[in-house]
Amino acid sequence: TGAKNSGKYVIPSISGLMHALYVAGGPMSNGSLRNIEVVRNSEVVRRIDLYDFMIFGRNVDDFVFQNEDVIRIPFFNRRVSLEGEFKRPAIYELKDSESFADAISFAGGLNDAAFTSNILLSRYTKDQGIRYDNLSSDALNQTPMPGDRLIARKVEGPERQYLVIEGMVHNPGRQGWHPGIQLSDALVRA
Repeated sequence: TGAKNSGKYVIPSISGLMHALYVAGGPMSNGSLRNIEVVRNSEVVRRIDLYDFMIFGRNVDDFVFQNEDVIRIPFFNRRVSLEGEFKRPAIYELKDSESFADAISFAGGLNDAAFTSNILLSRYTKDQGIRYDNLSSDALNQTPMPGDRLIARKVEGPERQYLVIEGMVHNPGRQGWHPGIQLSDALVRA
């Protein structure tokens, strides 16, 4: 029930939570992956965070269902979008106690080509509309607002210290350059 097309599903008695969610079609796009509840006799008997399995590889299927158990999938509370040069860019759901640093950790961190000192924060505010700020290292421990976006850009800059050898050589293309390099050395390498 909840952020899912509600219904009754018959599953084998040995099925775990993941199988039950699979049979039911999983949470809808606005359903929580972090706060799934198993309700038995009107009481929550288990809370499941699917990130334990999806991101950390921990087993979440060690729960034995009983007849008439209900899996309740609430709507998500807060999400932050990580775009650009993250190892696993996506939209991540965060719990109330989690920060930008946690979201970046879920994404596996930044790629090698990321401009690490200039991560852009895009935030919607009612009075100013969409506002862009650079995310400082102090702000990494702050709690994101719903709908925040982090954009990690690629390091862009002029390419320097190379020379190009073209023409009738075995290996045309770029070569490293340094002061004092001789044309004859570059031709030998090509």
